[in-house]
Amino acid sequence: MKKKLPKYFYKYILPVIFIFLLVTYYFYMLWTQGPDNPREFLNGSYSPQVLSRDGKLLWVGLNESDKWCLPVNIDKVSPNLIQATIALEDQRFWNHRGVDLVAICRAIIQNALSMRVVSGASTITMQVVKQYYRNNKDLIPDSVYRKYYFKLFQIVQSLRLERYATKKEILQAYLNNVSYGANLVGVESASYRYFGKSAEMLSINESALLAGIPKAPEKYRPDKNLSQSLQRMRFVLKRMNEEGYIDEKRFVEVVKSRVNVNYFPFPAYCKHWAEGNEKLWDKKKTIKTFIGYDIQVQVEDLLKKKVQQWSPEIAMASAMVVDIPSGEILTRVGGISRRPRIPVSYLDFCSIPRSPGSALKPFLYCLAMEKGLLFSEEVLYDSDFDVGNYTPKNFDEIFHGFIDATTALRYSLNIPAVILMQRTGTLPFIDKLEKSGLNLLKYNSNIFKSGLGVVLGNCEVNMENMMQAYFCLANEGLFKRIKYFDDGQEDISVQVFDRGTVSVLYKMLENKLVGEVSKDTVRLSREPVRICWKTGTSSGRHDAWAFVFNKHYLVGVWMGNPQFTGSAKLVGALTAYPTACDIFRLLPEKKGYEFPDFPNEDVRPVEVCSLSGLPANPYCKSKKTVYVSKNVPLSRICDVHYYDMYTAQVKERFPSQSKNWDLAKVGVISNAGDVLETKLPLKIISPSDGSKFIYSSNANQNSIRLRTSRDSSHQIYWYVDDRFIGESTYEQPLWWNLTLGKHKIYC
Repeated sequence: MKKKLPKYFYKYILPVIFIFLLVTYYFYMLWTQGPDNPREFLNGSYSPQVLSRDGKLLWVGLNESDKWCLPVNIDKVSPNLIQATIALEDQRFWNHRGVDLVAICRAIIQNALSMRVVSGASTITMQVVKQYYRNNKDLIPDSVYRKYYFKLFQIVQSLRLERYATKKEILQAYLNNVSYGANLVGVESASYRYFGKSAEMLSINESALLAGIPKAPEKYRPDKNLSQSLQRMRFVLKRMNEEGYIDEKRFVEVVKSRVNVNYFPFPAYCKHWAEGNEKLWDKKKTIKTFIGYDIQVQVEDLLKKKVQQWSPEIAMASAMVVDIPSGEILTRVGGISRRPRIPVSYLDFCSIPRSPGSALKPFLYCLAMEKGLLFSEEVLYDSDFDVGNYTPKNFDEIFHGFIDATTALRYSLNIPAVILMQRTGTLPFIDKLEKSGLNLLKYNSNIFKSGLGVVLGNCEVNMENMMQAYFCLANEGLFKRIKYFDDGQEDISVQVFDRGTVSVLYKMLENKLVGEVSKDTVRLSREPVRICWKTGTSSGRHDAWAFVFNKHYLVGVWMGNPQFTGSAKLVGALTAYPTACDIFRLLPEKKGYEFPDFPNEDVRPVEVCSLSGLPANPYCKSKKTVYVSKNVPLSRICDVHYYDMYTAQVKERFPSQSKNWDLAKVGVISNAGDVLETKLPLKIISPSDGSKFIYSSNANQNSIRLRTSRDSSHQIYWYVDDRFIGESTYEQPLWWNLTLGKHKIYC
């Protein structure tokens, strides 16, 4: 017969076992209803932010809930704030395992005696769990949705979290996700908003003020309720004194000290780039760029002063700086406004296409030289020029006559540039620009209709593309992507421009910064900086550009007006160039050569005619030595000097107009230096086939010069409508008087 269990077992022990099993089951249920990985409690919905190369905040945006939530590492938080938070919220934080039993007992007794809730027992760990579910309400299990059940759920999940995270990680999660009033989440956001600085720089009283806000964020907001916020701050300081974080003397000093609270805007130093690349934030919320914080701030301040200086004629300005050896973008200012309350423009002028003016000319000169169609000392003719209805003029509307290529580029003369465009062709020029990173087809669907005017700015480009192309030039013709940050993509380098030709172009564009003294003048500081420069002014003076570079840096500046309003001050050399020079001076000095070695292994000496600047022929008496790329074909030689068989003398000859100007003839130079002539086919150059002329009432304007491709070496016999009208030579051209009707001309 089985022995019966004593009555006390059924009366006392069995109920205890049942209660224990029930509590264990409920505890297990609460334990397993949290996230699979408890470390998810440490996560938050953070704002996208852009950091400088040295980790400083450049820009921050709103998170998915339209709140400012800046994460910060616990090691970057002021110890004062950590002490204030622990003294106020959870003084035994470093010792308990997620739940403070002493605080729970105290809260039960105080609330029971008061017959209402006067004290809480939530630890910082429990508040981290609570913040997680407050931001993710859809994740709260239905079984624990009621208030008291949810409190038990917090306790269990806090115990669970403490097993998987360190105390510093838990405290960091709390400080990053707690509300500080308005739409501010996290101590870093509150610190920037109320004090204009990082949480790392907070003083004791500033830390105490922030630590007191989470109790009732809207009640203790210092920007709305300063008196209550200060009262709460004094209470926090008292708790710090009681917990031994500050002594009595320090407590008295801090309580009496003043706290400067204001409404500070969040940093927006690269606002345009950050807001224009929203897809970046899908991958990660924090991007560390190559932008230098100090340089970015200094350039923005400089542009603000320049815009205010030239207001109201100039309303906007933008700028970029690129490090040449690495291709890293050091500065990007998308737009600066002249309005004091809105220092940053809403428009991003680093990405908005504008007319480049003459800023494309260096690329054309480089292309012409590497094809052997131009030499640095070659003489061009700056004079009247017309092709059909196209009659370009210089910026100053003055013609300069004979001028060498280097001077023509430095003076940014238009007629010589159009002459070179005729030689190279528009399509090869556009193709070369695309290879260097400047795709004209992107913003100019009818670019091929622009014809010769492309090089004069008859197109639209943006600052970013121009900086990419100029970087290719500054990098000795080697194309490489310019980068804002390390995107993990492999850098591909392509030699777009001939290296030797670019070194010659460096010499052609060499100048000194505005305000620099010559290198022969005694200085007390550093040597003058050697730089290359090019400016651009769009037609109607709507845009002013400047690009300044050497082997260390590239600086680009644009100035203009958003409504395309013209201004007398919108001249590249007058406003944009001095600004670019001022920016260049802000950049850190680097060791090493600012220019490529010259002469170097990529160039070779060539003897040219002193008069034409072309490789000398046997009849050129005065000669000089210039350097050209070793890869340049010497297919053009001086044709100014020639031997006249009739007089047995060496004579000189020049074309009479700038159109199709060329002081060379097609020929090759053998290794022995002998000139081998190649005969040109006879072709009528002027008038062109199918030309139409309007008969003028002024009889002096009703004649045209007849020209052929063989004028320089042969006597030409001309016929109009099968009737002989005369003959022409290089020295004695033939002019034909226009008559009404359609005519046939041959020679």
